[in-house]
Amino acid sequence: MTKTLTQDDFKQPSCPRWVASAAVDGGGIAWGFQLTSEELEVYCQRWVHPYGLCVLLGTEYDTTNWQHSAIDRE
Repeated sequence: MTKTLTQDDFKQPSCPRWVASAAVDGGGIAWGFQLTSEELEVYCQRWVHPYGLCVLLGTEYDTTNWQHSAIDRE
């Protein structure tokens, strides 16, 4: 069963307060980023950033349209 990335993922204990955005990569892994979604780039089925921190939020996320999965913390 795959999960959908939502604002609830920012409320997980594994999501530090410094995470400003999150995105799912082509492999179904959700990442939290210190940067906003506007600062992220896609490279080889992964979201990347030129600087800043990232953290693993979880696995088994839906990869349908993953290139547009980036969301900012509200």
